[in-house]
Amino acid sequence: MLDFPATPTVGQKFPVPPTAGMPVYTWDGEKWTTGSNDYNYPRESNIIAATSYTFVLADAGKIVWFTAATAVTVTIPPNSAAAFPIGTQIDVAQSGAGQVTFTPGSGVTLNSVDTSRKLLKQYAAGTLIKGATDTWLLTGSITV
Repeated sequence: MLDFPATPTVGQKFPVPPTAGMPVYTWDGEKWTTGSNDYNYPRESNIIAATSYTFVLADAGKIVWFTAATAVTVTIPPNSAAAFPIGTQIDVAQSGAGQVTFTPGSGVTLNSVDTSRKLLKQYAAGTLIKGATDTWLLTGSITV
């Protein structure tokens, strides 16, 4: 797990100095992001330290890492608030100890095996796939 600064300032970079083969992350005031593919990584990431988060359009196609030590609630917004294209995938990973729970926003249907809504435990990962206007599928290492 990456050891990000606990109290970053807006625009702060990590790691300093840059490490070959590792993306440079920038704190945008809410989360750590990789705004570019500086080291030819195939995917961009968002690092979320908060215990509450709502997906935004910029998360489409990225890996969203949740690093909190306590429980995390993640909201999947309705199409009216964030019009992700059908087929959008958002990969998610729980690198912190706080269990990640997904909550569908108003009018959103979240389908999954056995109505699972949580990543299983620390280091579990999953994928959200948008199948229709306000319908998503949660797959991966998930639990009820």
